[in-house]
Formats: sequence, structure tokens, C-alpha cells
Amino acid sequence: MPRSGTTLCEQILAAHRFVHGAGERSALGQLASRLGDPAAIAALGRDALDAAAEAYLAELHALAPGKARIVDKMTGNYMHLGLVGLLFPKATIIHCVRDPRDIGLSIFTYRFHGNHGYAHDLADLGWTIAQQERMMRHWQTVLPNPVMTVKLSDWVRDFNGTLRRVLAVANLPYDVKCSRFYEAESRVRTVSRSQVKQPVNARGLGRWRTYAAELQPLIAALDAAGALAGWDT
Repeated sequence: MPRSGTTLCEQILAAHRFVHGAGERSALGQLASRLGDPAAIAALGRDALDAAAEAYLAELHALAPGKARIVDKMTGNYMHLGLVGLLFPKATIIHCVRDPRDIGLSIFTYRFHGNHGYAHDLADLGWTIAQQERMMRHWQTVLPNPVMTVKLSDWVRDFNGTLRRVLAVANLPYDVKCSRFYEAESRVRTVSRSQVKQPVNARGLGRWRTYAAELQPLIAALDAAGALAGWDT
């Protein structure tokens, strides 16, 4: 989901000497649209899938020919991870998560527009967050790809340990520049631009508690879908 720590994770990785942060790319969603609905994609032969994968990778590598890894942080990519599993079974997927009540509060506060129609009704917002989590649980059981879940609180409570785990799953050596990601001269086009230009802090954790009464439609929808399990109440 947006506001789950995706920009932070990308900026930390992009500080690595072998990594390029590509921001939020629409290329995967566009490729899925060109290939057709899920039934049409499932019916494609290996040659057609390989051709699509090669064209996509050529475009991706052209963004940063000298880098070993490229990060695409488009949050909507979770809708297309089945396609990723078919085309790029070795791609690393990092699932950024945060207390869903904090996600909901942050999205509602920033008044997301465009493809985020769910963002303007607290009950819809809670339902959408819960369904995204449900879909990610499905992908984790069926995909050939490594899927690593990283909580925003992991960076706050154990930055170095979390960094080493993320670099390991991406098969990257340690780079001290990742620890000072906020000093990098990189452009950030999301609403997180101010947060990721400073060291990691705990200000984004548990903010929902101050607004618990106002957030009741969101919280009720999350609770009804079982999306609060495992999060402190």
C-alpha cells in the first residue's frame, strides 16, 4: 500500500553502489494490459512470455546500464505479481508493511487522487488495505519468487539488522552508504520526500491512536476483514 515505507526502502537500496532506484514505474501495469486478462496471459506460450520479458528487461536496463539491481517501487505492482512470477521468477519482491491504521490515517490525510478512489472514504480505505494484505498472502504461497516482508518498525528498531536482511535477499554486499541514504542526492516524487531526507525515526509509528475515535469506520473495516491480527491494539 502507499504510505507503508516503500519510498524509504527504495531510497535505502538506491544509496547502494550497485542499485538504481527507478521510482514508481507504470511499465508493469502497461505490459499486463497489453498481454490481456489473466486467462489470456495464462494461455501464452513460453516464446511469447520470453519475448515480453526480454523487451521489458531491455527497457529497464536502459535506465541504468551500469547497475546490477533496479528497484521499481510502484505500489500497484502487487496486482501483477502473478505476471512477475511468469516472466521474472528470480525477481526479488519486497513487501513493505506498516500498521494498517497508520497507513489509513496517512493516506486519508494526504488526500490521494488518481487511481486511489478508495482513499476518500474511511470504510473503503480499510477494506482496500485488508484486500491488499489478503492478496499478498496469496502471492507468498504461490509465487516462485522470494518475497520478503519488511515492517516500517523494523527499520526503526533495528536498522542495521534489517538492512543486512534486505541486502541478503537481493544478493547484494553490504554498503555503508545505505546507512546514510538521506544524504544521497536523489529526486523523490512521492509525498514521503521530506521523511526520507532525514534519518529513520519513530514519528510515523502509532500515530493512529491520537485519532482512534475519528478512524472508527477504517478500524471497523480492518477488524472485520481480520487485517488487525498481529498488530498491537
